[in-house]
Amino acid sequence: MVSAKAPAEALMIRLRVAFGRQFVYGDATRSAGEEFDGPIALLATGLCTPADGDWRGITPGVPAEPPEAATEPSAGHPECDPGPRPAKHRGAMQVCPVAGCPCLTWSGKCKAHARSRTDGQRYRDSYTVTPARRTRWAHLSTAYLREHRLCTSAECDAIPSPLRPAATEVDHIDALGLQGPRWDDPTNWQALCKPCHSRKTAGESFGR
Repeated sequence: MVSAKAPAEALMIRLRVAFGRQFVYGDATRSAGEEFDGPIALLATGLCTPADGDWRGITPGVPAEPPEAATEPSAGHPECDPGPRPAKHRGAMQVCPVAGCPCLTWSGKCKAHARSRTDGQRYRDSYTVTPARRTRWAHLSTAYLREHRLCTSAECDAIPSPLRPAATEVDHIDALGLQGPRWDDPTNWQALCKPCHSRKTAGESFGR
């Protein structure tokens, strides 16, 4: 434990004791994470950091810049206002991870996409269909792959037949899987290789 003397610097700011540090300042012992008001010159000791994590305006005698607004405008959905900064959030805002969405969030998806079924749930739900339908689908898809042995995706279709990947999975074009009304309609099927089927499923489920 060290003892920090009160510097002569008059500019006072809100400080937080750095991680793994502990020192005596004034008439009290300051422990890691504790916040207190102290001279800005204490930053030079390495024992503490600004409580708000903002290092701007800490030069002695130079006023700090006015703090930014707690929220920034969301250029996307009007209902996606991110609200005030969470108490424990110290980082900057980020763009919603859903492709093409300009909404700003403090973390994760914007409110509109967080409520949407873009998390692959509809594909997991397909496992709730009856065992009879799954058994029927196993026979139908196996027979379909016997007749369609090569991948028919746009990416693989450009590859000459001798080099084109073999089809290993049957995809539902309408993306509704075994729950869709056309689950057993061959015109709604296409034979795909594993990588192409995975890319298509990811694009439909996660918007990528």
